[in-house]
Amino acid sequence: MVYKIRDNILAISEPRYYQGKFSYLVVGERKALLIDAGATAKHDIAAVVNALTAKPVAVLPTHLHFDHLGGLARFDDVWLPDTSTLAGFKQAGGAYHIPAAYTFGYFEQLGPTVVTPARLVPLESVIDLGGVSLKVVHAPGHSPDGVVIYDQTDNVLFTGDYLYPKNLYSSDTAAYAAATEKILALTNEDTLLLGAHEHSSPDAGVPAMPRAYLQDLKNFFVNLANGTAQREAYARKNSDIKSALRYKVNSKISFLEEIVWTDGTAFKH
Repeated sequence: MVYKIRDNILAISEPRYYQGKFSYLVVGERKALLIDAGATAKHDIAAVVNALTAKPVAVLPTHLHFDHLGGLARFDDVWLPDTSTLAGFKQAGGAYHIPAAYTFGYFEQLGPTVVTPARLVPLESVIDLGGVSLKVVHAPGHSPDGVVIYDQTDNVLFTGDYLYPKNLYSSDTAAYAAATEKILALTNEDTLLLGAHEHSSPDAGVPAMPRAYLQDLKNFFVNLANGTAQREAYARKNSDIKSALRYKVNSKISFLEEIVWTDGTAFKH
């Protein structure tokens, strides 16, 4: 399904995919950027994108987990955030071999992701699409290579898996808290936040959030640091999670840490 956010911003959902995945297409005067490449190669997200714009399209994943890389191979113009994590996956010839142990692709019997990017995008740099400026902001915590993308022109923040209205998965809580401080300073009270997942139902619509959710997340980290955050043991049947600690951030968002998958491995990088 396709949702119009602004005249030049479109949300592309995969409502029948179990992770409720959303990617976003931002169209400038010269070029378009697809933020995340869809969750699965079984869906031809490139065909959807090409039906939405005649502009040349680049694709930029917010991080290197499999559910953000699904359609990457369908695009010629692949951009990757230039993180130290990515540098560790570089092979001869300019290709990057990202193991399934990092992407968690083994959950769907996927092998390593191999990609040769057309462009490495420096962290904290601004992409000019022609009349639209997008800042690529390092936001580790969910994953060490994670970024959020701030549309400075339209005051929209694409949050990837850093923030969405459900359970947030932390692999590094200290990094998560530091990223939150930085992102709060970057945005303002009118900033619209758009997350990468909506789990509540296939028909729930776009995971749009007010900027107040960032303040809620900051307040949670303050409470966590001073020992007043309330936590509970968490496990969910028919899911990939065997155990975790869960904290309530607000009525829509919970924060999970010390996550252990059903195969006994920990969610960490």
